[in-house]
Amino acid sequence: MALTVQFYLTLTVYLYKLNYLDTALSVLRECKGYDKHIAEYQNNLNSTFFVTVVADVLAAHGLTIELEPEILNTESKKPDLFAYQMPDGLGVYFECKQPKEDTHQFIKEQNLIFDGIEDVISEKYSLALFYDKELSSEEITRLRSLIDNSLTKGGEIFEERVIVDSKELGVKLVVSGISYNIEKSGIIEMEGIPNFSNDKGYSNVNGINRYGKNIVFYKSVSKSALGNQLKASTKKVPEGTPYVVCIDISGPRFDVTRSSEKITNHFNRGDFSNFTGVLLVTHGVINEGKYHAALHYLENENSNSPLPFLKNFFTKTMTVDIELRAQTER
Repeated sequence: MALTVQFYLTLTVYLYKLNYLDTALSVLRECKGYDKHIAEYQNNLNSTFFVTVVADVLAAHGLTIELEPEILNTESKKPDLFAYQMPDGLGVYFECKQPKEDTHQFIKEQNLIFDGIEDVISEKYSLALFYDKELSSEEITRLRSLIDNSLTKGGEIFEERVIVDSKELGVKLVVSGISYNIEKSGIIEMEGIPNFSNDKGYSNVNGINRYGKNIVFYKSVSKSALGNQLKASTKKVPEGTPYVVCIDISGPRFDVTRSSEKITNHFNRGDFSNFTGVLLVTHGVINEGKYHAALHYLENENSNSPLPFLKNFFTKTMTVDIELRAQTER
């Protein structure tokens, strides 16, 4: 897929996300802590947006929401949300986490790869490069040689043709598209491109176009990403307090089944006993004018604060008709 098409799709997704954000915040405007939540957008836009999504989902489940709640008599960092059923229902704290990597740092290492192979690729097609780790200068030289040998041997260039597949380098280079409409007037670098492929385990983070030669880079997701998010969520609430950690697994970076297995293994070993459970959340634009969020709840059977009813409570998905809800609520 040409980078210019990727740019259009990315812009479209952002516009729908902004539209959804407007409607979600209108739902949460009367919640306690709303102003503090809005202030968090200055610190981290993406993470705060995920908190907004989770809060909107909880509100759609009939819960009353408190944003950025304060916990008395504790020095721990506060969780993102507190939710309860009116009038005197049991309250649960929620911490929202987004496994992420430094896409800006990746663009530096990807530019070095581009430097090393630019002279052996063409502007007549788009490329997708999957790689496991940062490549040394010697490894980039070897990659260039593999590309050159593959192309020198001839053969038709067609979409999905594999040019290089090296387990030794941890690299796979594929023709992702053939187009005569690729932008050739300058240099374009895009960070955080949404992933429209089905390649699990990779994070489609960046794209580079140099005068028509363009590559979209997929870097392997850290295997410890989920575990790191769980560790970062400990000590947020006093021991014995109902507490759920929400993890954003949207896109192809994480598979629901594999993520569930990893988290369940932690729970079975007795890890994170202060967690009541973990809520895996996928969300995003699915059709024009609709925003979708799906929930997958994992109960911690070894929790110090068990709430078995949550396993049945979080069974619904949420699909928001952005235009309809905006018209209804204004």
